[in-house]
Amino acid sequence: MTVPAALQPFVILAKSATGAACADLIKQATSANGVYSFSALLEADNVQKLAGTQHEPSLNLLRIFSWGTYRDYKGTQHSLVYCIADK
Repeated sequence: MTVPAALQPFVILAKSATGAACADLIKQATSANGVYSFSALLEADNVQKLAGTQHEPSLNLLRIFSWGTYRDYKGTQHSLVYCIADK
């Protein structure tokens, strides 16, 4: 799989980030300017390991950004973490 250049730093960092650090990485990636494709990050092992943990809302947010629809987002937004750009 070809990883978009803007996403590549996040995919590399995901190889070593776990737990809260991985959840924060997802927040950073979904807030980053110029990142529009998230599939490669979603496929990272450490990202998938967030399932069933307290950080699963971050994984769910990434799933919505990767292949969800606006309807999916609206239906689950109450349980998602939010990415707020500090810009």
